[in-house]
Amino acid sequence: MFKPQTFEERSVELGRVVSVRTLVVYLCLFLVGVPWYWQFIPGASETAVLGLPLWVLVSILGSAGVSIHTALILRKPWPGEEGEQA
Repeated sequence: MFKPQTFEERSVELGRVVSVRTLVVYLCLFLVGVPWYWQFIPGASETAVLGLPLWVLVSILGSAGVSIHTALILRKPWPGEEGEQA
């Protein structure tokens, strides 16, 4: 029978689910995807690829990386969940 969890129970469960590796991957993808550092790279703002500034393509690829990583994580059931639910 399904028993609703309290906020504290969910927080503890999520703490065990999210690994350090996952957090590091998200942090790296976030740092790459947000173009704050391009101002420190000489000539980077003038470089164009496919008619777009290079920082735009790097941001798009960073966003795609976050999406793909999230999809890979969510492919398998979380602890406490059963496989297929009807």
